[in-house]
Amino acid sequence: MRLHCKSIALLALTCLALCFVAGCTEPPAEPVQLKSFSLDTADAVIDAEAVRVETNTACEGGACLRVETSGPKKIRLFVLDDISVEDAFLIFQAKVRSQDLAGTAYLEMWCVFEGQGEYFSRALNTAATGDTEWLLQTAPFRLEKGQNPDQVLLNLVIEGPGTVWIDDAGLYRAPLQ
Repeated sequence: MRLHCKSIALLALTCLALCFVAGCTEPPAEPVQLKSFSLDTADAVIDAEAVRVETNTACEGGACLRVETSGPKKIRLFVLDDISVEDAFLIFQAKVRSQDLAGTAYLEMWCVFEGQGEYFSRALNTAATGDTEWLLQTAPFRLEKGQNPDQVLLNLVIEGPGTVWIDDAGLYRAPLQ
């Protein structure tokens, strides 16, 4: 009986110590927005001819971009040459909605490293398909210390016929943790 009581006391002290340590640690830092992209117009969009602006109260700010396609299509949204990020996650984030989409639609981010190649990240785990309400999609890219992309390409990929909307896009930096 004494051994059992000592075990319970030791377990209680261990739990108390873990709670104390957990309470003393700082919460993870929130992502910091590096760039916000207005999708109220198609002016800054690379493939502007592939999208049209739709005024809708469901869109952030009252307008968003709409893509109607009869088959697979990659929409080049933005190209950034002035990003200075390393030793962090670079995150492309936007809201995506679909209607009558036979395939999937997702965000894609390419990081180009001059002389070293091009690498991508895709938001496949939250891809839109069929009829969906607004989904928050994120495409994270892990950058180690000394890895700073020379160029970042931000795309919307649609793999099949249907209609897709995109809104509230941004590029963020988050600590690696």
